[in-house]
Amino acid sequence: MTQEKLQLSIRNSGAGSRRFAEQVVREGRVTVNGQVIQDPAFMADPQTDHIKVDGKLLKRVGSTQLIYIFNKPRNVVSTMKDPEERPCLGDVTRQIKGSPRF
Repeated sequence: MTQEKLQLSIRNSGAGSRRFAEQVVREGRVTVNGQVIQDPAFMADPQTDHIKVDGKLLKRVGSTQLIYIFNKPRNVVSTMKDPEERPCLGDVTRQIKGSPRF
């Protein structure tokens, strides 16, 4: 059980930035285990606590998140789609089995 500040749990889930998380907590739009929390520094365990923003349960951190480390080949543009039709990062990632489609 690793507890962290509520605003960081919200940010790490991808629901929004740290500032957004702080704002929704202060507005009373966040519940932890059914209890409204208005302190962004409230400590919660994102793996075991039920954290909801506007009634929607946050994804568990790391449940479906994939991180890719990529060594970009020379002459490949760092964009997912290039209007000039140059080779781009999107072309390379589409060739990886199981990679997300952006």
